[in-house]
Amino acid sequence: MITQSSTNNGGYSRGAGNPSRLPSASPEPAQPMYGKVSYNGHDYPWFYGSSSSGLKIEVDISTPCRVMLLYEENFIKYLTGQKYAYFGGDHEPKTVVLKVQNTGRFYLVVQSIDGESKKYAYRHYHGSSVAVLASGKMSYDERTYPWFHGSATGLLTVEIDISAPSTVFLINEENFLKYLSGQRYTYSGGDYAQGTVTIKVRGAERFYLEVLSDSNSTYSYRHYR
Repeated sequence: MITQSSTNNGGYSRGAGNPSRLPSASPEPAQPMYGKVSYNGHDYPWFYGSSSSGLKIEVDISTPCRVMLLYEENFIKYLTGQKYAYFGGDHEPKTVVLKVQNTGRFYLVVQSIDGESKKYAYRHYHGSSVAVLASGKMSYDERTYPWFHGSATGLLTVEIDISAPSTVFLINEENFLKYLSGQRYTYSGGDYAQGTVTIKVRGAERFYLEVLSDSNSTYSYRHYR
């Protein structure tokens, strides 16, 4: 079990929650070191990097392309049309090698330069000392979003203590990107009165926690697997 606290900074709410009893804490499961997230019909590969052992991506492109690795905050800025930073650049058809020596999650984006259909293949190499976290926080647009990695074989349970009526939900990565960019999205949760809210989800993917209130309220949370 991991306990965290935070401050709510905006939103609305109504209604009441009905929390249930939580299971006992269990050991953290092994987390994947790479995967894909879908957004607006496109798949974006992602990988974990390490400051100690690094991450190397080889990308084979058949047309002129911009090949980029973006840290997660910059990836969201890229999707939402904001200024962003990246590792990489513009390349003619060849094998592009990108290396980063930073800890965190990186997303691969390949853009066609000349408007032709882009075709590419990629390979990734991790060092032996990459540590993949099962939970953390992601900052975006002056907000901080806690996240947790779920499991395909068991439930991820998050217990949230709210000090004022709030909208509370867990949202997977694909829908979280839609949420931030103003598109329609789905989530698990709802509107709750002051007290303790329990939300349970299943899936071997990342889930983000959002807490919205019409006051400068505070909240704390704990998660179990």
